[in-house]
Amino acid sequence: MTTATKIKEISFAQRQRLLYIESMAYWEGTVGRNDVAKVFGISGNHITKDFTLYRKSFPQNLDYDVSIRAYKPAKKFKPQISNGSPEEYLSLLKTHTEIKSYDVISSITGTVSAFGIPPIKCNLEPPILRNVTRAISQKSSLVITYQTMKNAEASKKIIWPQSLIYSGYRWHARSFDEDEKAYKDFVLHRFGSSKVRHVTDVIDLPEDKRFNTFKKIQISPKNTLSESQKNAIAKEYGMLKSKGNWVWDVEIRECLIPYFLYWIRLDKPENHIYLSLNDQDIVKTYKFQ
Repeated sequence: MTTATKIKEISFAQRQRLLYIESMAYWEGTVGRNDVAKVFGISGNHITKDFTLYRKSFPQNLDYDVSIRAYKPAKKFKPQISNGSPEEYLSLLKTHTEIKSYDVISSITGTVSAFGIPPIKCNLEPPILRNVTRAISQKSSLVITYQTMKNAEASKKIIWPQSLIYSGYRWHARSFDEDEKAYKDFVLHRFGSSKVRHVTDVIDLPEDKRFNTFKKIQISPKNTLSESQKNAIAKEYGMLKSKGNWVWDVEIRECLIPYFLYWIRLDKPENHIYLSLNDQDIVKTYKFQ
């Protein structure tokens, strides 16, 4: 049996692990046995077999780096199981952030008809995303050109990407802006270019307090609704009873609150016909300016 045949006949679970191995190597620059074992919760023996199968099937893709005990993409790396698109990788990340699992069937087929509104088809060049994800993984900085909506022309910046953030409809790179000495969110699709900055001196970054601080937001059905309507809204948003009232307790990073309010349409609470913030000052403090 050829390795190509083996890849076609492996279980779905193993294929997901191989997809993870390939995606992490391609986008983040390294992947190790411990990483895979931690994500999928399986023994080292299974992981060893996965790496062996992948390397036999695609010998040109991974090189082992003894110094870090992990695999890196080889010079001739080419995605074989994934399609190598930013959309696929970001979709996996989005699913993981929502349900904390990579064990998700990406293409369910069956007899149930299901449709959704058309997604925004953003153009994101793979090298730009790859530089950002690897900078996060390797704790390095980037020189980028970035287009803001305040200035007519793009400008050059030096940033230290720390994390990817999904705001509900687009992706940002949470980064330290070396010029402005502050943490900011950069929309990935507004990068004109990105280049790894090779420096010998690594700056000591300050704490990102708005990222590390969590705040609890409480949301309830509007008092203008009937009890039956309140019960329906509570079920829709997974609310629980607290002191006789339905409450949706949301614990969220402080830097994400403006996005959350905008996404849930509570940045202008007077316009929302179903939901109400228990603390109206939240909007004054965190609404987009």
